[in-house]
Amino acid sequence: MATGHIALLNRILKAGVPLNGSLSFLNDWTYFTSNPQQDFDQLTTTGPHAGTVGAFGAGMRVSTSYGHLIPDDTKTRFWASDSERVIETARYFALKLFGPEWEKAGKATLEIIPESFDRRADTLTPGDTCLKYIRR
Repeated sequence: MATGHIALLNRILKAGVPLNGSLSFLNDWTYFTSNPQQDFDQLTTTGPHAGTVGAFGAGMRVSTSYGHLIPDDTKTRFWASDSERVIETARYFALKLFGPEWEKAGKATLEIIPESFDRRADTLTPGDTCLKYIRR
């Protein structure tokens, strides 16, 4: 999917037509790493774009706002696709939401949902399983 985004950006820039309004940022936008093809689909663990920090922060915000809705006496189930970076992101989210010992304490269970084409209705990663999107 990301490769398609870069290809689209390159086609827009190759046209040589300055963009205005809400798309004007594309006139001088560049991807934030030096090798986007290599870096796509990788969880960034350090630096200003660290996905781990974002996931941890999201867990903190959910815990602060909705932590009182999580029962103490039951195990919460949450989901991630079977991509390693998505699983790792979910674990960072859970670290703050459920606490550092969430797995050992039995507070939550991370369910891994396979991203196989035969599932077709996979809403976790519709770009990988939606036939119309794949054929575009």
